[in-house]
Amino acid sequence: MKHIITFVLVLSFIWAIDQQEVVAETDQPKIGVLFHGPSNTYTKTKKWSLSNDKAEKLYQLYQSQDFQVSKITENELKSLSELRKYDAIVFPYTVMMNVTERENVKLYVQDGGGAIFAFGTARNESAHMDTVLINDKTPLIYDTLTWIWEWDNLTEVFASRFIDDVQLTNFTVNNTSNKHPILTNSYKELGKTNFSFTNTRPAGDWVEVIEPWNNAISPLLTYTNYSATDKPGTVKKGTTGAAYAVEHGKGRMVYIGFKMYDHITAGKLQSWDKTTGDKEGQVFLKHSLNWVAEPHTTEVKRKYNVSLTQSNVSAYQRASDFVVYSTVSVENKGNVPARGTIHVDVLDSNDQIIATTKKMYLPGLSPDKSSYRIRNEKFQLSLPKKLTNGTYTIKAIFTEGRKDRTGIAQQIPVVASTKIFKKVSSSNYAVIGEVPFFPDVSKSNAAYQDMLSLYQLGIIKGSKGKFYPTGTLSRVQATEMILRSLGINASDSATMSVTDMKKGDYGYSVLATGVRYGIIEPQNGKINAFQPMNRDVMAKAIVKGFKLQGISDHNFKDISPTHPYYKEITTLYTRGITTGFTVDNTYRPNDTVTRQQFASFINRALH
Repeated sequence: MKHIITFVLVLSFIWAIDQQEVVAETDQPKIGVLFHGPSNTYTKTKKWSLSNDKAEKLYQLYQSQDFQVSKITENELKSLSELRKYDAIVFPYTVMMNVTERENVKLYVQDGGGAIFAFGTARNESAHMDTVLINDKTPLIYDTLTWIWEWDNLTEVFASRFIDDVQLTNFTVNNTSNKHPILTNSYKELGKTNFSFTNTRPAGDWVEVIEPWNNAISPLLTYTNYSATDKPGTVKKGTTGAAYAVEHGKGRMVYIGFKMYDHITAGKLQSWDKTTGDKEGQVFLKHSLNWVAEPHTTEVKRKYNVSLTQSNVSAYQRASDFVVYSTVSVENKGNVPARGTIHVDVLDSNDQIIATTKKMYLPGLSPDKSSYRIRNEKFQLSLPKKLTNGTYTIKAIFTEGRKDRTGIAQQIPVVASTKIFKKVSSSNYAVIGEVPFFPDVSKSNAAYQDMLSLYQLGIIKGSKGKFYPTGTLSRVQATEMILRSLGINASDSATMSVTDMKKGDYGYSVLATGVRYGIIEPQNGKINAFQPMNRDVMAKAIVKGFKLQGISDHNFKDISPTHPYYKEITTLYTRGITTGFTVDNTYRPNDTVTRQQFASFINRALH
């Protein structure tokens, strides 16, 4: 009997240990290593070592380090919800992501995902490739000024500008002296405080150089020496970063600008000849993955903030015409890059455009203190010589984005600056003034700047000279504001199948156009045009209109996953468009939306 009891106890002990191992394995972060088909085809086309060989080496390395690691493909990049299944994703030499993939990767990191970018993702080679390989017509890095700016690559996630590809011969990479956890944990495991990587291959190798926006980005490794380079002014010995730790949104990432995987051995995959740093590279990559994947509460919030002002405005009669001059200053006051166009319109008293300038493309506004942060441009508009007396508006507009290479516009006006001039027959010079704002909107109102910005953009109009900020917003008014924000005109050809409106009724074309774009939808066969807009329906309208994505673990007390607009409400929260009611962590979906609240929501969506 004693032996039986002992045997049972031993079995119980073994079972308990097994269960602990299961729990421990389950608690491990889930890691994906990307095997990217288009990037692999690209490297094969170039007759280089295949990108999937790099991925295989890192996959085997992380397997040997007991990470819960899976192989993933570009299919996962097509869905933000698929990416969210992983605590961290490793991107080895991924140079061919299309616009959808890159956008999802950005949002994945912003929403809390971890990433390691191991050489190649700071640029996008699809600008040089046939569209059979990758269907991406967006303006890419090679289309723009000095490669600093691009349309939708990963500059924002890196919090850095991409400078250039640089060839280095006989180069050395060393760790920096900062106290970042990746380094301190690597020092502890290696038993030393100094480690380096060398590449003495006669042909040298290519490295990528990026330049952080601010000092908050932690350089982990630097290029400390080299014997030759094709671009001497680009790499500064002991200063130029070779690897960085970056926090962006709720996520973390490590960017590595040289081919670290060539320095390491994993399984049967050997390091390249003439390279050193095998053990150091393995340990560095291990603690990099630990850092990006570990739970954390820190957040570096994305702040898009572009200001626009007009100065030196004048309008006067000339011999041949009536001329308007304006100097427009656009400045990036946020922490993410902005890119787009500026132009100036002149509108008559009926808000009809009577003159406009050509759109001027800005190669980029940086979020640092460099000369690329601000742009000043002078504009001239010629009006008819016999311009009718009256009051006119001079509107300068900054539009985010630009046309892609198919000619399709992907642009939204986000900020405007307005002035007025009054022309009278008794003087050749018009009087320049400020555009009057709604008298019932106080500067002390928390939503004042949101309402002012939308007013200057022409998104809100008011009624009888007032805005009625605390008034109820109807469904047709909300739909109209979203359409104006997106630059979509109500279409007379749009139709909808409802019982409470017919074609020709006031607001029909607005709502029918809204239905066409998924902004609004009938309720039990009715569109309920003049009923108040509720907060749950508002969430769907904004998410669908602006095509927003976002996934959050935050749960409002009064919104369950079964709510029909749960996904849209969560998206608004993730993108920072709503915080809900923090006093009790509720969203209050059935509450109506006031006019000033909706103005705030729209302005946040624009940004």
